[in-house]
Amino acid sequence: MYTFFVFLIILMLINESKLICPVWIGEAGHNYNIKERFDAVRKDSNKLTVTHVHSRSKSSEKDDIYDYTLTFCGDEGTNAVLQEDTSKNKKSIGKIDNSSILVGGEDILLLMYHHGDPYHSNGHCNGISRNAWVILRCEDQGEKPVFKVVEEGRYKGILPTDTPCYYLFEYNHPGACSNFVKPIKLSPGAIFCIIFIGIAAAYLVFGIIYKRFVLGAKGFEQIPNFAFWRKVGNASADGCDFVCRRQEEVSAYKGMTNALDIESNDREIDEGLLPM
Repeated sequence: MYTFFVFLIILMLINESKLICPVWIGEAGHNYNIKERFDAVRKDSNKLTVTHVHSRSKSSEKDDIYDYTLTFCGDEGTNAVLQEDTSKNKKSIGKIDNSSILVGGEDILLLMYHHGDPYHSNGHCNGISRNAWVILRCEDQGEKPVFKVVEEGRYKGILPTDTPCYYLFEYNHPGACSNFVKPIKLSPGAIFCIIFIGIAAAYLVFGIIYKRFVLGAKGFEQIPNFAFWRKVGNASADGCDFVCRRQEEVSAYKGMTNALDIESNDREIDEGLLPM
């Protein structure tokens, strides 16, 4: 029994490694954990199905009802999105192959599957292949994940080169949410301060260790270059006292009252000099 379970696990790992998934494209420094978030959604629900009604513009015609089945990853050439009508007619909206791509950002992912069944050459989209675009939206409000059809973008006549035809789907899932923390960019001044503090800390720590255990210093003498830093501290204190605590200079001239230590006031002296 134990051997059977081991064999089953190995078989599952082999099958998992053979699965083809959309290829993530983007900058390595700004990936927002896109691959991990996609894997979280896929492993929770690799296959989804939704029933959608395509409303006709003319009231005389009946609405078209389709079932859409989405498979995130699978074997090469299998259907990523399969459309099936009420008569069991099936059309491929997109294939799982190496052209499938995965892009995204914070709290949103986008899957693009190509090479589906072509449109009619004399009908919509000038006979090009169908494409499926799947938006994986972050669901952080506690709602139940829902797979739905948003729209089908198709055109008649000659298709402009910059106008694609596509089926757009949306699936809200908590796994699509990003816990990505934007990196804080340090300014040159901050980098300089960090380097300076690191060098100063290393100088102090290794200097104390050397003077204590090698030279046998005690007390303040353990501080490296203690005499120099004491002079720097005294000079800094003198400079601070000169700038911030300036006092009025004492006059070198001493009058008679100062010599005799007599108290006087300027008003009495001035009154004695006034004419009678």
